[in-house]
Amino acid sequence: MLIKKSISYPKDFSFNMNLNYLKSTEDGLFHTDHKSVKRFIVIDENPFFLKVYEYSNELVIDIEDFNQKFNEITENKIILYVRDWLDLDTNLTTFYDIAKNDEYLQLPLSKFYGLRNIGIPDIFEAFVWAILGQQINLTFATTLKDRFIKKYGKKINYDNEDYWLFPTASIIASESIDELFKLGMSRRKCEYIKEIARAIDNQKVSKEKLLQLSNIDEAVNTLTEIKGIGPWTANYVLLRCVRYLDAFPINDVGLHNAIKLVGGLDKKPSINEIKKIASSWKGYESYATFFLWRLIY
Repeated sequence: MLIKKSISYPKDFSFNMNLNYLKSTEDGLFHTDHKSVKRFIVIDENPFFLKVYEYSNELVIDIEDFNQKFNEITENKIILYVRDWLDLDTNLTTFYDIAKNDEYLQLPLSKFYGLRNIGIPDIFEAFVWAILGQQINLTFATTLKDRFIKKYGKKINYDNEDYWLFPTASIIASESIDELFKLGMSRRKCEYIKEIARAIDNQKVSKEKLLQLSNIDEAVNTLTEIKGIGPWTANYVLLRCVRYLDAFPINDVGLHNAIKLVGGLDKKPSINEIKKIASSWKGYESYATFFLWRLIY
């Protein structure tokens, strides 16, 4: 059964700008074409196929319900998922006011106006991606993620395309380090991924709990109590998944390279220099980082 739902988006949102970003990050969990993004999601243990595209100044979600499980509750969860994924409910007026007068943000703003912080709604996926990316290049991290998804995820073929559902924390929590190690990552990363899988599986960590914390420092401190989760990983997850606007992975190499590029610097800036540069970004460090990342990724 096919259901169509339309949702609004902010005036400063560009679907094409965000679709171009998604095209550059396809990983088997979703596919794009020239006008839409498509993926499977699971709502209350039931898979739904989503196709999101723009029509008449709205976003349209085509929902394929295979098990006749669609109802008002499901509809609300799907709409919330898409709004969260595309970050449609964040007011960026203040950020744009900051960026248009900022030496380091003017260029990315002019190139990517309308871009949103395309998120990773699944917190386990966000942690896995962050851990895989620790201290290695993006190409190899992407290869490891692909192996991880295809070994432990679920494949669904629809309309002659293969889609993957990201592995659940419960599956990885019960897996052995030796089996994870066969994917090609270090034993230490295997341990970290298993540790966070256990924390999520036993509900010690959840997106909902992190959203209830009072500030970014409390959220970072909570996450860094977990083995293998340092400040960079914590801030990355809070930026990409939980959506703290002031999450700031200040040690990120990509951020350093982007600042060096925009500023025409001879070398990458020091942490103290970045703190000075970012002083005017207060409250919107996550978006400043995301726009700068887009210059190089």
